[in-house]
Amino acid sequence: MNKRFGCMAIGLFLIASSNVYAASSVDLRVTGSITPSACVPQLSSGGLIDYGKVSVKDLRWDKVMPVQRLQLSVNCDAPLFLR
Repeated sequence: MNKRFGCMAIGLFLIASSNVYAASSVDLRVTGSITPSACVPQLSSGGLIDYGKVSVKDLRWDKVMPVQRLQLSVNCDAPLFLR
């Protein structure tokens, strides 16, 4: 009886495996989205340039106001890789 069961098991295995085919290539599809890191720009002095009190007679089209500079810094949540 064991010999007959073994032969039947092998026969069923051969019949079932004859329908299995190996694929030469497989397609893989990945979906999703990448969320960029958040960055916050900041200016020194709160972004304010103060010239103080200026008289109207001192405002002329050919006279330039003195240059004042602000520092700009950008703080990000994570490192950014730019190309």
